[in-house]
Amino acid sequence: MDRQEFYANGKLMISGEYLVLSGAMALAVPVKYGQSLVCISKKADDFYLTWKTLEKGKEKFYFEFSDTELFPVKSTNKEAGEFIRKILLAAKTLNPGFLNDKNNYEIITEINFDMNWGLGSSSSLISNIGWWSGTDPYRLLHEINGGSGYDIACARSKQPILYRFKGEKNIPEIAQADFFPSFSSGLWFVYSGKKQSSAESIRDFSPENVPKKWVEEISGLSREMAKTSSLGDFCKMMEQHEAITGKALGRQPIGEKLFRDFPGSVKSLGAWGGDFFMAAAGTKPKELKNYFNQKGYYTIIPFEEMVLKS
Repeated sequence: MDRQEFYANGKLMISGEYLVLSGAMALAVPVKYGQSLVCISKKADDFYLTWKTLEKGKEKFYFEFSDTELFPVKSTNKEAGEFIRKILLAAKTLNPGFLNDKNNYEIITEINFDMNWGLGSSSSLISNIGWWSGTDPYRLLHEINGGSGYDIACARSKQPILYRFKGEKNIPEIAQADFFPSFSSGLWFVYSGKKQSSAESIRDFSPENVPKKWVEEISGLSREMAKTSSLGDFCKMMEQHEAITGKALGRQPIGEKLFRDFPGSVKSLGAWGGDFFMAAAGTKPKELKNYFNQKGYYTIIPFEEMVLKS
């Protein structure tokens, strides 16, 4: 019997959403939430694989696959089962020796956050399967649903990063960022209450049509946001970033739309319209929480409790 264990971090993109696909530098952070994968295998007469996904300790999905083509013989969620099968088959394509035997496999994955939060339940899974299968996780991601790959970089990073996407066939540019600002007590992550699919959100976005000037401006803002020591300057950069991205998407920034009376700045993170957004203000924590509670937002996580620090 053989046992293997893997763990990948979740993620948040602080700056660079959408325009990262146009080549803009993004600032991203691995978070203290993530996903584990345990593989227990043993010799047998025929291939068989059982798969259990747990969400915060409770069973979410269960599947059984009886052959190396991974057609499910039991599934508690058809859509999730097809997604996992797609990842495993892509890994087999990249590494033909993967799962090409007569072993019995017991796979247990556990996500230690609410999957609706959008912190990377898919990307952390792809990263773990990449490790397990001995395949390049970036290539595996692009086989599945594309994207910039910043979430894969965060899955294996121990601190914030500056990330530049250079196309699916090229190695991304990744640098560690010392993004643990002195004003971090004034930064909060607020859950919108809506799960947003990254793949769907970028489907109608055309990276090639974004003016080079906007790409350069976003890159500059990412670098400055990573190193500024002023909360006031950081708020101004959040608003500048929202204005540029809003023009690129033809959409109104969340701060203008929903939080005009907020005594600070609000910025969307990742796919606009869902998941988490970031609030920055010098107000007392109780006042900030009361403000968002009154507007119907109850999941509010301080920077220090969210962002991974090695």
